Amino acid sequence: MLTLDHVAVRYSGRPVLRDVSFSIGPGEIVAYLGANGAGKTTTMRVVTGLATPDFGRVLFAGRDVAEDPRGYHRRLGYVPETAEVYPFLSGREYLVLAGRLLAEGADVRAW
Repeated sequence: MLTLDHVAVRYSGRPVLRDVSFSIGPGEIVAYLGANGAGKTTTMRVVTGLATPDFGRVLFAGRDVAEDPRGYHRRLGYVPETAEVYPFLSGREYLVLAGRLLAEGADVRAW
């Protein structure tokens, strides 16, 4: 269902991901392990659409996510390593914000 196909990313001309390819099928649980600096965070940024690969592509259900990023984001669920807390919002305000984002299909890359 999710496939990375020969993904490569460079930052300031420096390669940080080189030829990353893998597929995750429906119902599969995957651990993505590696040393600090191995590219785990960059890979997740590519998967979530927060970074664009310089080469390769990300496929979801057989479709290139670049063709319909908003549709992809509507179907994507991601639990980060650390939960973000917004200390300036009350609990109610946070729930209202989350509900509005969900209802409007917000594009997280705009944040």
